[in-house]
Amino acid sequence: MQTKNITASLTSLVVASCTLAALPSCALMRQMMKPADHSVAAPNPIASNQPLFHTASSYLSLAQEKDCTVWPFEDRTTITATAGNICVTTKTNQTDESIAAGANAPSTMKEYMYVYNGAESAQLIVNLSRTSNQKIAQCVVHNKRVNIWTTEYQGCVENKQVLTAQSTKLAFGKLGWNFAAPEATAAK
Repeated sequence: MQTKNITASLTSLVVASCTLAALPSCALMRQMMKPADHSVAAPNPIASNQPLFHTASSYLSLAQEKDCTVWPFEDRTTITATAGNICVTTKTNQTDESIAAGANAPSTMKEYMYVYNGAESAQLIVNLSRTSNQKIAQCVVHNKRVNIWTTEYQGCVENKQVLTAQSTKLAFGKLGWNFAAPEATAAK
């Protein structure tokens, strides 16, 4: 709680000093305070007819390889797109300690998708339904047994010409893909 107040106070101080002083370094400070963009380069799924993929190591709190009956754990997201629909399949591995994960994973959830066409963006809401949820491993962390669950969700949203061959970026949750300009793709 104390850290939150200090951070909020510091942010207010930086914003106020930048507003009042209009220093050139303020632009740099504002840039540093923005959330990081971890987008990766990928072919546009409409132009290339190929899905978007993201794979990352699962975050399992303090669990390490030596603690678990199975290792490694990876989360995966796949997005396919046509002129008619954009579909998402996501698989995550989580412990059963969370109120909305593992054994308690909800049967449905919503996630936001943003499609960028140059400076313009459009928001889509993808309704995801749980297609599977099962315990796949057990870890012993600090003498406490922790179950690891893998949960898969799938869902589609109507494209309505939001994602096109000219789109420049797609963001889904915390994931992002930057697309090469159509001219650059055609030149290859």
